[in-house]
Formats: sequence, structure tokens, C-alpha cells
Amino acid sequence: MLSTTCTHYAWAEKNTAPAPPSNEKRREKLNGFLALDLGSGQTTVDFQPQAKTPNAVYVIALIVLRYASLGFRQILCILDNCSIHNDSMKAALAELLAEIPLAQGIAVHFLHTPAHSPKFNPAEYLIRLVRKNSLYHLPHAMTVQQRAERVHRHLAQAPPQTPQQVKNILSHIYRLPKSGWS
Repeated sequence: MLSTTCTHYAWAEKNTAPAPPSNEKRREKLNGFLALDLGSGQTTVDFQPQAKTPNAVYVIALIVLRYASLGFRQILCILDNCSIHNDSMKAALAELLAEIPLAQGIAVHFLHTPAHSPKFNPAEYLIRLVRKNSLYHLPHAMTVQQRAERVHRHLAQAPPQTPQQVKNILSHIYRLPKSGWS
């Protein structure tokens, strides 16, 4: 009788694949809210335990208040199509800002990138750099909180992109539809 070990074969029902056990629902995680100032290249990051509407309202309100304190009266937020970036988030943000004297007279506008189009989102280019500079090649024993603190430290040292690099990214995004990208 022939006996061989085979590590690349498994029985499964037709049109299915064996699924390894996962602890995805129980794993420790943080959701990052990353913002990029398209004029200066400055970044803001905040980590929250859940990606829920109230958390997004809190983060965007802090950003709006920072720019209001600098004298800005019009703010444009470019958002991806995350499910929490909806009308209820915008209404909750408007309600919260209406209660804050510093935010009186501030107009916040929203622009949504097309669904499933990360190439049109300037923050996605920043996310790539943050991952490369702060998160790659870390010891597996680092906790999620330690990783978040590392991202905070790296972004506090200096913006990952210069204003010229941000301008180049915006030019690239502007040219995408004309280049036949689909």
C-alpha cells in the first residue's frame, strides 16, 4: 500500500471552499479616521473602537473646529462611500456644529468619491504611506493600541507628504478619467 502526505488537497462540497476557523468577530481592532489637508499636506488621525456615525461626527467636528479657529468659513470634505458617510451623519454633524459658537457661520460641504474607486480618493494615497512607514514589519506581539500610538507618533513628526506631493496626487486624480482609467 502506498502512503504519501498531501498538504494541498481537501474535500469540500461542490462550489465551496474549506474555510479555516476565524476569530474575526472577537479580535481586538480600532477603526482609523484619517484626514488630509489638501493645501498643506497636514494629516489628522483618530482611532475609535467602532466605525459608527457618532464617531465619524465627532472626528469631522474636531476637524471643522480646527479650521474654524484658523479663520476658514468654507470647508470641503471629500469622503469615500463608507456606509457611515450618509445623510444621517451630515445631519448629526450640522446639529452638533449648530450648538458650538466657534462653528457659527461655517459652511461644510461634502464630496463623495465614486463607489469602489480608491484611486479617486486623495486619502487612500496617504493611507498607503502610513501603512508603509508605520505598520509594515512590526513584531506580531504588538497590540492594536501600540500600533495606533506608533501611527500617531509618525504623523506627529512630520506630514508624510509635502504640499507639492499632494498637488501632484491631485493632478494625477484629475487626469484619471481622461487617461481612460476604468
